[in-house]
Amino acid sequence: FESLIEREWLQAGYPFETRHRSGCYNAARTKQTSSSSSKTIHHGSGATFLLFIDCTWQIHNQFPCCFQFSTKFLMSIVDHAYCSDFSTFFGNCEADRKINRYSSSNLWSYFDKKKSEITNSLYLPNNNVLWPSVAPFSIELWREMYLRWSIDQNHQNLYQEAISNLMRCNRDLKELATKLRNEAQESENKFI
Repeated sequence: FESLIEREWLQAGYPFETRHRSGCYNAARTKQTSSSSSKTIHHGSGATFLLFIDCTWQIHNQFPCCFQFSTKFLMSIVDHAYCSDFSTFFGNCEADRKINRYSSSNLWSYFDKKKSEITNSLYLPNNNVLWPSVAPFSIELWREMYLRWSIDQNHQNLYQEAISNLMRCNRDLKELATKLRNEAQESENKFI
C-alpha cells in the first residue's frame, strides 16, 4: 500500500502542499479558499486523497481479514498527509521534494518501526478478487476517523485488543496442534 501511494500519488505529482494547505481536513483553511465563487485560482479540493483513503477503508470494512494493515494505519496516513514531521507529503511534486531536499525522515521508515501497531490482527492471506458492494446501504461513516474527537473510542480499542489477543491465541493453538500432529506421526512411524 505504501508503494501504491508512493507511485500513484507522490511520484505521479499529486500537489499535496497546494491541496492540503487549504483542504477540507485542515482547520486553517479560510472562507475564501473554500468558496467556489472565489475569483482566486482554486486548484481543486484537498479531499481527493482523503476520498481515496476513505474508499480503501470502505473496502477494508467490508473485508476486514483481507488487509495486512489496520485502519489505524489509514488514519495515520491521512494525518501525516495534512500535517506531519516527515517529508513524505511535502511539496507539490517529486521535483519539489528533490529541489528543497527536506531534511526530515521518511514516513514509510517510521511505519516500518511501528509494524506491530499498524498490522491487522485479523489478516488471513487471500488470493481471491475482492468485489466490494457499492450499494448505498453498504457505505458507512468511518467513525474512527471522522468522529474521533467527538465520540469516545475506548470501547473500540478494547475490542481491537481483545480480537488481537484471540487471534494470537488461535495462531499459537494451531502451531501447537501442528507440532503435536507431527510428533504423533513420528511416534507412529517409529512403531511401524
